[in-house]
Amino acid sequence: NTPPISVHPADTESTVIVANPARIVVCGVVYAANLGDGVIAECMSYVLKKHWPDTPVHHLDLSTRENYGETAVTGKSLILAILRNSPKFINNAIVSVGLKVFLMRKAAPAWAEFFKLGDVLVVGGGHLLSDFNLNFPSKLELLTRFAKISGANLGLHAVGVSSGWSKRAIMLFDKVLARCSAASVRDEKSFANLKQQLPSVTLKPWIARDPGYLAH
Repeated sequence: NTPPISVHPADTESTVIVANPARIVVCGVVYAANLGDGVIAECMSYVLKKHWPDTPVHHLDLSTRENYGETAVTGKSLILAILRNSPKFINNAIVSVGLKVFLMRKAAPAWAEFFKLGDVLVVGGGHLLSDFNLNFPSKLELLTRFAKISGANLGLHAVGVSSGWSKRAIMLFDKVLARCSAASVRDEKSFANLKQQLPSVTLKPWIARDPGYLAH
């Protein structure tokens, strides 16, 4: 069995401390248009490679993008224009259907084959524990489900946590946290939001410095 993830709260530079990982997977919105998300992923990878130079470190994007500048959705500009000019109930319905199609046709086939026994999955950087039309809750639940089935070890690092989760989002994020061996959030507000919305979570999260601060 792969040793569990352990994280050192006092270490402000390292992301996670893991024992003998076969492969480390850094997951987030790595290749998003927002360059800051890419900086966070690269900083996390840099530190992990520094600690485990002989261990492969891979990036995994929550929208299944594979490189910078790649668009996750074909015709995104047109779709956004339609959404901006649609009533809220139509907006929500379009987003919901689109998310379900993405999860079934793109994400599930890709992630089901991606993870291996001995992997360590580090989900982190960015405001990932947020609920906008169940986008991140649905993606993270599916991702961690496949990772757990494969025998990978999971951890959250320096994630932002929003308030105002829906009941469905609370249920999905509860499953995500239950599959993790360790979790940290990026600031006190995120810590408070997590405790308020998942008061019964068994993990003991702490506050970790945003990995983007390593870009100096």
